[in-house]
Amino acid sequence: MVKGHVDYLPRLKKDLILRIVQCLELEDIGSMAQVSRQFRELCEGDDLWQRVYSENSEMPISEELQSLAEAVGWKKLFF
Repeated sequence: MVKGHVDYLPRLKKDLILRIVQCLELEDIGSMAQVSRQFRELCEGDDLWQRVYSENSEMPISEELQSLAEAVGWKKLFF
């Protein structure tokens, strides 16, 4: 951090950061995960990948798919 400058992005609420990250390209999500522990947890987490999966899937999320996602994670299902 530069002296006298505050980084406000990590101070935002988790849901708002997830909405921002969700708009990024997949490669950029990977890059953002390398910035800090907080961003790595967000970028690797099921909250984000369930949103990405839902946004990019033409089929609704069934109970069976939800159970599978709980077992293996949404990120693995997406890729």
